[in-house]
Amino acid sequence: MGDYMCQAHNNDGDDISYGHLSVRYAAKFNKQPQAPFYNWYGNDKGNVTCIVNGNPLPVVQWFKGGNQITGHASYTIKTIEEVDKFQVTSILHAKLDNSSEQHILGDYICKGLNAVGTNNITIRMLQADEPPAPVVSVDYYTAHTIRLAINVQSIQGPPVTKFNIRYKVQSSKENPMTAEAPVEWRYNFDDQPVPRACITLDNLAVKTLYIITVTAVNDVGESAPFEFNQQTRPYSVPQQVVITSPSPDSPHPTSFQLMWNKPDDGGSEIQKYILSYREVEIIPNRTQYELSKPLSGFTYVDHIPPTAVTYLLSSLIPGTYYQVEVQAVNTQGTSIPQSYIFKTKGDSSAISGSLLLFTMSTIVTITMTALITCLQVFM
Repeated sequence: MGDYMCQAHNNDGDDISYGHLSVRYAAKFNKQPQAPFYNWYGNDKGNVTCIVNGNPLPVVQWFKGGNQITGHASYTIKTIEEVDKFQVTSILHAKLDNSSEQHILGDYICKGLNAVGTNNITIRMLQADEPPAPVVSVDYYTAHTIRLAINVQSIQGPPVTKFNIRYKVQSSKENPMTAEAPVEWRYNFDDQPVPRACITLDNLAVKTLYIITVTAVNDVGESAPFEFNQQTRPYSVPQQVVITSPSPDSPHPTSFQLMWNKPDDGGSEIQKYILSYREVEIIPNRTQYELSKPLSGFTYVDHIPPTAVTYLLSSLIPGTYYQVEVQAVNTQGTSIPQSYIFKTKGDSSAISGSLLLFTMSTIVTITMTALITCLQVFM
């Protein structure tokens, strides 16, 4: 389709003619959504949408139970024409209440008509429900936190918009604390989107039993609750420190910036961090640095303040591999060491050469001094 130009030429001259080619075709529904539409009581958006393409531009008619919908207290029809796309979008708004439920829900026929032909499609409107009760599991828990993983297996109706969490100490008579978890959409093995969420309940009491209730919410309403009990852990040493330095290759020849995340404190505040480091040899041809054997003993740095999450190791040897360990300390003890291997920038052989030259110069100087001393004695 489009505009065309025809040009002719002979010995007597030239001529040009212009024309427009238009392809006429009957109504079709190739852009129509395949999923069913949902409606529920009190819904202001109980719409059924029909998208029809055709040339000439089609006329759209709606039918329910063999009868054409033209004017009814339960229905309103909105039509959007896009002439340049040869497309008509017809939106049927159906108001659902106790008196209209029987004739509102079910199958609708959307018919598209133009001078070339007529086609129709069946579109289904179903009763929407609240989400089913969610499935909840505990990812992990500490002395002060409980982390929940939440999902909903199937939904007949509008999508889940959020999860509500209510929790309280089992023996408490106070109102429960509340939290909301936003929805993240993930695909299951059938390639269907599944609403899920992860949330951490924090600032909890140590070694305390909590009642936790989780519900799913959509535009229809709130699901039945999923309720369970979970106890926080007793006091313990801090969790293992996680080192977060962006690269094991230092951009500096004699220093390295070590970074870590503050670990869970095990219910007792962290008092300090202990850091130790030593020169090491690594296993060659590995994708990451792995310890082969130590080349020196550990140097210890004690009393790193509990608020610190970074420490600058200095006075290091260029081009050298180091193993560093970090531990957190609280009143219960010391965490499991977190080990990390890094390399300083540069070539260690240059330092070795300098040391060798310094050593040889020192030996020559000492030898010459001794020789002069001996000559003075014999003179």
